[in-house]
Amino acid sequence: MGRSAVTVHDIESGWLKMADLNLVGINYWPEPTGIAPYMTGLAEGLAGRGIDVEVITGYPHYPAWKTDSTFHGWSTCDLIDVKRPAVHRLRHYVPSQPSVPRRLLMELAFAVRVVTHRHGNRDDADTICSSPTLLSAAAVLLRKKVSRQKGSVTVWVQDFYGLGAVETGQVKAGRLVAAIRFVEGWVLRNCDHVVVIHTSFKSHIVHDYKIRPEKISIIKNWTHTSRKDRLEDERDIRHEYGFGETATVVLHAGNMGRKQGLENVVNAARLALAAESNADMVFVFLGDGNRRTALEDAARGMPNVVFIDPVDSTTFQLLLAAADVLLVNEAATVQGMAVPSKLTSYFAAGRPVIAATHCGTGTAQELEAAGAGIRVEPDAPAEILGAVARLSSVEGLAKTCGENGKRYVEANLTEDAAINKFVTLIRGSKQKTSALTQSEGAMK
Repeated sequence: MGRSAVTVHDIESGWLKMADLNLVGINYWPEPTGIAPYMTGLAEGLAGRGIDVEVITGYPHYPAWKTDSTFHGWSTCDLIDVKRPAVHRLRHYVPSQPSVPRRLLMELAFAVRVVTHRHGNRDDADTICSSPTLLSAAAVLLRKKVSRQKGSVTVWVQDFYGLGAVETGQVKAGRLVAAIRFVEGWVLRNCDHVVVIHTSFKSHIVHDYKIRPEKISIIKNWTHTSRKDRLEDERDIRHEYGFGETATVVLHAGNMGRKQGLENVVNAARLALAAESNADMVFVFLGDGNRRTALEDAARGMPNVVFIDPVDSTTFQLLLAAADVLLVNEAATVQGMAVPSKLTSYFAAGRPVIAATHCGTGTAQELEAAGAGIRVEPDAPAEILGAVARLSSVEGLAKTCGENGKRYVEANLTEDAAINKFVTLIRGSKQKTSALTQSEGAMK
């Protein structure tokens, strides 16, 4: 059994300092949601443990699907200090309406930039590629094969591209999906190791792509927010955003895209308006995404629906804590393509969670494991209202769910535990590379 924690001996003996690592993924800070907080947390966590990390990423664009105007030029390099990761940003095409073909074009543009980028790490540096940037992972693997680089390649699976495209109805199963699945399978078979964020992901890869189970590690996404009980701040934030003291605030945070199916939440708000018993409910959409404009149009004239632009980390945490209920909503077609990253933040906020999702999805499994809330069927707005009413009427239920979520985070979703698992993985890869190099040297 390998150690999971990093010791002083590890750093003093020099193995960490020699364990160069490239971290490749299109999403990174300052993107506020999605994969970016985990990419950033992993890079800074590994650098803080003495590993020489180089991040190769794109220009910030998510969830607005528009390149951040404060980033200029063809590429940038952030070198803050030697204890932080070096961040190389490469400009790429960003579609304003992210259909599957346009997203693939964006990924192709990023992959070309990645494979032609000259990084500073040695040829035996290990690489972690964050998926679903599928084509850049394929490009990294092809470059490794052509140049005969010795470093390992790990694919960190946050989402399934082909499955997601079908489940959200963006494309029908056909040649394009078959091509995407072929590339996904090729990447998963040819990389040295696979990291997934949930047990359901591992099952999908083993059964659908025939990948050996021992090649796959489960490292759950961690909470990247913290909860401090500051009642005065929470009251102030409710007042600042116009939520009455007696209002029941139901808040959805994060991306507003196809797979969220947030029209269901607008419909729940419409039902609440029609019922006098739900007159104090306020539905809050915090964030951005390519469906936001359509949702604003659908909710026009509804006083119980509020849209809030993305906010800084401190305000984000306060808004979650100031809500009465936190909401996850998945489109009815979504069965198993992702586990929403917002769940970790929701649990840490100490508020009850309602998840509109099918039974058996990764979301449903995590909610049940945490005991942090209530699952309702997707595309059933009346069930959302019923769950809110139950949390309000059953004495102690909301408090119990919130406390369960915090305990689940502390026991299972800490950043230190996740980063240390990655360190153990890197250590094992480095030892294999070293043994291979020594073997090749002995044969000469």
